Amino acid sequence: MFLFEEFSKYEELVLKKTHRFKEEFNAFFDILKEQITVVPKDKIMPFIKKTREFSPDPKDTIYLALAMMLESGVWSNDKKFKQNQSKIMAYSTEDLLELQKNL
Repeated sequence: MFLFEEFSKYEELVLKKTHRFKEEFNAFFDILKEQITVVPKDKIMPFIKKTREFSPDPKDTIYLALAMMLESGVWSNDKKFKQNQSKIMAYSTEDLLELQKNL
């Protein structure tokens, strides 16, 4: 899976920036793998075709497609999500912190 490959690929960088030990990284990685649900490509493909039409960046299409499929928003600090498309709600970290205050 791409996410897990990327996470593993940047293990050394994560360890360096977080000042954690490899054992902690591995434990966290195991928790992530248990908690993340992988969506099969065939289920998301119809949404990918739709989101290609309005995705501000081709690399973001899959995230928007998943959000559309789940009828959800996306968490991103990338301003393009808010400025260049309006079909999928985009929440910045600041937005989410503000929402949390109002709970």
